Amino acid sequence: MTKAKMIRVVNNMPTGSLGIVLTDGKPIVLPKPGSYKEVSFDNVLNIYTSCKLIQKGHLYIDNKEVRIEFGLEDGDQVDINALSREELGELVKESDAKHLETILAADTSDGTKEKIVLLAREQYKNESMDAKKVKVIETATGMSVTEEDLQSKPETTKSSMISKK
Repeated sequence: MTKAKMIRVVNNMPTGSLGIVLTDGKPIVLPKPGSYKEVSFDNVLNIYTSCKLIQKGHLYIDNKEVRIEFGLEDGDQVDINALSREELGELVKESDAKHLETILAADTSDGTKEKIVLLAREQYKNESMDAKKVKVIETATGMSVTEEDLQSKPETTKSSMISKK
C-alpha cells in the first residue's frame, strides 16, 4: 500500500464528538457519529500507536488494507471493536442469540458494547427483536435494551477477534 494515500477515519462513537491530534500537533474534531476526515497513513499510525481510539472502536479506519495491516482484520476474522456502526447494526440484526453470545464473549470495549445496545434499542423499537437476543445483549453488556439506562460492566482481557461469518 502506498503510504502517501489519504485514509478516511470516521467517528465511530455511540454518541457525541471525537477529537484527535494529528502528527503536526493540529487538533481536529469529528463532531458527530459518522463524521469523517481524510488523514495521512502516518497520522492513522500515530493515532493507532499512541492511543486506543481505534482499538476501542471509537475511531473507524475506512480502509480494509490498513485494518489488515494493523491486525484488525485477517481473512474471515475481524476485531469486533474495529467494525463500523453499520457493520455492528447488521450483526445485531442478522445474528441469532447464540451467535450474538459468541460475539459478545470477545473482548468487546465499553464503547462497542454501548453501540451494540443503542443499535439493538433501535431495532427493538422500530422492528421488534427476539427476547433471547435482548437477554443475551443485556447480560453480556450490563445495559438495558428495552430502557434508556446505560450502565456498563468493566472490560475484560479476552481476545476481541470474532468470525465474520
